[in-house]
Amino acid sequence: MKSFRFFSFMVLVLLSKQGICNSLNTADPVKTVLRSNVTIENCTALNSEHLEFSPAYYQGGIVFVTSQNKKGKQDRKIDEHYFDLFYADLSPEGQPSRPWFFSPNLNSRLHEGPISFGPDYQTIYFTRNNMVNGKPVADSDGDVNLQIYEAEKSPTDWVNLRPLPFNNASYNCAHPTVTPDGNHIYFSSNMPGGYGGMDIYRSDKVNGTWSKPVNLGRSVNTASNEVFPYIHSAGILFFSSDGHGGFGGLDLFMTNKPDRATEISNLGAPFNSVSDDLGFLLDKDGKTGYFASARENGSGKDDIYYFSVPEGLFTKLPFDLMVTVTDASNGKVLNGAAVYQFTGTEDGYLHNTELYDLELAPSGENGELRMTLVRKPDDQLGRPTATTGTSGKVKLGLETNSSYVIYVEKDGYQPQEYPYATFNKSGTSDAITIALQPMDCITMKGLVLNEVTGMGVPGAVIEISANCGQPVQYIYSNLDGQFSYCLPRNCNYTLTATKDGFAKNQVTLSTVGSANKLKTTILLSPLNDQANQPVSKGSVIILDKIYYDFDQSYIRRGAARDLDALVVLMKRYPTMQVEMVAHTDSRGTDDYNMALSERRAQSAQDYVVMRGIAAQRIEAYGVGERNPRNNCTDGVACSETEHQFNRRTEIKVVEIDEPVIFSYRDNAPEVIDRKN
Repeated sequence: MKSFRFFSFMVLVLLSKQGICNSLNTADPVKTVLRSNVTIENCTALNSEHLEFSPAYYQGGIVFVTSQNKKGKQDRKIDEHYFDLFYADLSPEGQPSRPWFFSPNLNSRLHEGPISFGPDYQTIYFTRNNMVNGKPVADSDGDVNLQIYEAEKSPTDWVNLRPLPFNNASYNCAHPTVTPDGNHIYFSSNMPGGYGGMDIYRSDKVNGTWSKPVNLGRSVNTASNEVFPYIHSAGILFFSSDGHGGFGGLDLFMTNKPDRATEISNLGAPFNSVSDDLGFLLDKDGKTGYFASARENGSGKDDIYYFSVPEGLFTKLPFDLMVTVTDASNGKVLNGAAVYQFTGTEDGYLHNTELYDLELAPSGENGELRMTLVRKPDDQLGRPTATTGTSGKVKLGLETNSSYVIYVEKDGYQPQEYPYATFNKSGTSDAITIALQPMDCITMKGLVLNEVTGMGVPGAVIEISANCGQPVQYIYSNLDGQFSYCLPRNCNYTLTATKDGFAKNQVTLSTVGSANKLKTTILLSPLNDQANQPVSKGSVIILDKIYYDFDQSYIRRGAARDLDALVVLMKRYPTMQVEMVAHTDSRGTDDYNMALSERRAQSAQDYVVMRGIAAQRIEAYGVGERNPRNNCTDGVACSETEHQFNRRTEIKVVEIDEPVIFSYRDNAPEVIDRKN
């Protein structure tokens, strides 16, 4: 039987240090950047006595490469298990939690990683030993080289795995990094025609196909190894090299112009050490990130480290944005429009969680509740950044290499959120127009209050019925008892508020001849003492928007907003204690699903605890597939959507004893209606 040699990055480095490729040197001197006030922490929850390296951001956490899977096969060349991909959630402070397997489809019996994600995280690019139909493919020397593959996201896992066209069984292509627009890929290869060792190349997507790779040239590449490229959204290329000199082993370098580099900078200490430093990752602001290092005092071999650089790793310059606000119906500029400038995030929410309210409402099934984070009303967003004048224009002071959300509102118009990013913008200014749609309705804002305590009643159902043919609408009060709705003009309305434990009550309103705003208050009389608690003991809150992939225990991107809402709720009510119960769908064995649900419950608990909730307030456990919400049991054919309906986490309130506070309101609402 033919003997194969399965190449990994570590094998390549060992070969280069044996002098296989060392005939050329870089022609240009390299500047070392001196930095101060840099904080570096070992990510102890991730690291083991094995190898951990090359993290990539994904779904509020990181995916990284590791050889810590002791159930995997052994690569005797490096005396480690074959590399697999793992995932870990991140705390608000950037520290990862315990890691889990990332993908059954991507992890094979050979090496996987490093990886990079395309736009919207729907495509993944990853390194793997050359395989066809699950079998290794060797070159003429018996070496199974590294290749780059891509795959697409499905509801359950990564599918449609395929090699990129520039791969070749005769040499290595590895360590892909893709630009944010998905149109350019940088990678490392020892293909013929380079400068020696592993060089960095770029390929462009043209008409849906990757072009012939182009070597980045001798300013970047040397006779030794240039590996682990990482392209930041600001257009900066970071990479590791043992051919540019430095502190020892592989050092981390950066260049502002990767495709026409004239200057390469060594990141300096404490990023670089006498050992190998590699696998760099940086947040959008350039102030925090991760890298791997084999430096002393780690957990084992290569460890992943978190770093913070308050002044940033790249320069941010002032950037002026001229915003013109117009009426979408006629194009006329609008005077008096309030313009807010917020720092944006990848999922469209805002960094400042104080801008969100929590809505707790009946789900319509078995008395269960659901939670939603909703943006606060305009009058609670604070002072606007600027207000348009007669020209309809405002100038906002932004920074280069940053992302924002511009929010615009004006009475009588639908408010609008406008994402805007200054990455790779030419110049230091820009102009945009935001057109607001006129509203043919009147904004109504209200309160549901406990008639005895004067406190807001959360989770009340407000039924809105009209006498002019409008369909009945249902809305809910937030944690403060507030609600709002835009009522069509020229109608009379009845608002009926109900909540378990209270006598229902109603008020009437009219938008006939009204101004642009209405206010009202509905008083509810409690039927028992338990009604004075904001959430009843025994209540069950369904977190069905914690979308778990099939066979996975980590939380999908964006879905963690349900858990963010739970954090808000438990911080608001410090006496609340809960049970956190995770459920799976019916696919898989009973024993496997029980273990999987336990991991899912633990993952959700970790997320909440990392955000400041004491672990003793949460009892987390899994029940596997025992309690489906539909008929998708063993042997029943169901759609992915139906299976997903059963993959949920339930929160049961087992204790709450909030003090009842009586509120005396000096400034009464404009309308107070009592039950007759």
